[in-house]
Amino acid sequence: MRKLKFDRKLVAAVAALTFASTLFTIYVVDAHLVAAYSIYQDQEGKIWWRTFPAGSLFPWPRESGMLQILIEPDEIDLFIYTYLIKTWLLAGVSALTWVCTGIYIFKAVRPNLPKPPSSNNNS
Repeated sequence: MRKLKFDRKLVAAVAALTFASTLFTIYVVDAHLVAAYSIYQDQEGKIWWRTFPAGSLFPWPRESGMLQILIEPDEIDLFIYTYLIKTWLLAGVSALTWVCTGIYIFKAVRPNLPKPPSSNNNS
């Protein structure tokens, strides 16, 4: 039986990337859910929190309160909603982190994959 060899730095990078990708994906899903249920855009294009107290999209998404009143979001939440959530940029970056994680996993495993037989035809 062949002993598997892994580069310790590469394994640490894979673990860190997997953890970061998982955490970021959870943030993205939670931010999209909070935005879908707690943010309202009126006919003029102005963005509001649906209820009071206002929710938040940073540092971690939090739904707004129970009192039915429109509240203006702060600049950070407005930026995140307008440029990152509505454009699906956050979801794209999340997918890109998983692509990078997959590449690093392949780089870590590749030295341990069986080599294809060489075709040395001496005819």
